[in-house]
Amino acid sequence: MHRRSVPALALWLAVAPTALHAQFAMDQPLATISRVATALYPTPLQPDPLAAERLGIRKAVGRSRWVEGAVIGGVVFGAAGGFLAAGFCAADDSAEGAATDGCTEEILIGGVAGAAVGGLIGGLVGSRIRAGPAEAE
Repeated sequence: MHRRSVPALALWLAVAPTALHAQFAMDQPLATISRVATALYPTPLQPDPLAAERLGIRKAVGRSRWVEGAVIGGVVFGAAGGFLAAGFCAADDSAEGAATDGCTEEILIGGVAGAAVGGLIGGLVGSRIRAGPAEAE
């Protein structure tokens, strides 16, 4: 125990003065806050140097139907997971939920798990389906 405490004490003595110095109240806190904010967010804000490249990549990649695929997959697999969980719960004679208050908890868990898996699969499938150009409004 003593061999471990010596390096820890040496580390604390090396770091403590700077950490303790930060705990003292500043004379002008608003000036300090202003200086920190100016260092973090220089004015005027510079334009993003990669904005043009990002726009070019988005145009080259094109649009896909991943959102529609995720929604459809989530709904279909969620309903299937709920029905599957209800069937397993009702078929088990020793299930406490089926005997007392039904299988609501099991159906919800099965539905949510099915929706998560279906949303992932549907999103992956939908990402491979290309959409037409964006409609101008």
